[in-house]
Amino acid sequence: MPVAQNVTMTQMADKANDHLAKLLRDKAGEVVLAMICLNPVVGYVPTIVTGLDSDSIGAIYKLQELATAEFEKDRYCEFFVEGRSFSGTASAALNLRTLIDECPDVSVVIMADNDVSNLKPIYNKYAAVEDFTAIVSLSEVSQNAGELIQDFNLTNVAQGFFLNAGLSSGNHINTFNDASLDLLNEKGYVFASATSGIAGYHIVDTSTCAKITSDYAYVENNRTIKKAIKLARKAILPRVKSRIYVDSVSGKIKAENAKEIEMITTESLRPMLTAGDISGGIDAFVDPNQNILATSKLDILLTFVPVSIGRQITLKIGFKNPLKS
Repeated sequence: MPVAQNVTMTQMADKANDHLAKLLRDKAGEVVLAMICLNPVVGYVPTIVTGLDSDSIGAIYKLQELATAEFEKDRYCEFFVEGRSFSGTASAALNLRTLIDECPDVSVVIMADNDVSNLKPIYNKYAAVEDFTAIVSLSEVSQNAGELIQDFNLTNVAQGFFLNAGLSSGNHINTFNDASLDLLNEKGYVFASATSGIAGYHIVDTSTCAKITSDYAYVENNRTIKKAIKLARKAILPRVKSRIYVDSVSGKIKAENAKEIEMITTESLRPMLTAGDISGGIDAFVDPNQNILATSKLDILLTFVPVSIGRQITLKIGFKNPLKS
């Protein structure tokens, strides 16, 4: 959705404006991934605050407000923002994992194709948020977009893409030491780097602006839970305003009614199990003691075992002497 060049990313993200909010509203829940980026006018000068363009930081909070508003309307989306003009100093960068107001539906991308960064001065501080969005769209719901497979390789030698990776500081990735890159990863930034033994550049991780201990600390976590919500909601909707029978003496929900609802809810996630997006353990529970006669409200508890991501694998190797028992 093109906007005027003088529209900031913070304005694009604001739920009160007819930019991203209008796009999501018009698409009626079809959008599951959305990004915003800036096409700055020549001579644009960023205001750097805690290591980034202040417009990128402002957009983080506005995007989370929008995500929350969309969630309340049963529309579920992941937001990716262009983290422009990284200052180049990891220690000065805002820690996205410890924001006072968590923004778990938002990821900040600071990676760049360094050759693009150096094509023109106006490109120098850009971030390749569109490339991250594309890789995520290729991945399965529960799959980490940084998986070291060819499908997720940002480098395309034939077309000249990502022959050299960098950051939105305009600098090549190799100008940053390992400690700085590790710190940026710990702080929740999305960028790309090379891995010894693997050709090309891959995304380091899919962090969101949430605490590292949060269930929503990574994009694939969010996508999994939101897909589960959508499937379960679709299955349960026909029961809204339907008759739910209760025992005439105790007032409790009749066992056969509770079991039927539990079965419908459990079966709703069967496609995710088949697709390998969850590990299993699907279970639904309807507490028969709910006073539905008084409240007209029914609570259903739905749980499942997610898929884990092996972010670190340790290989222990050594010699073996066959003469020893």
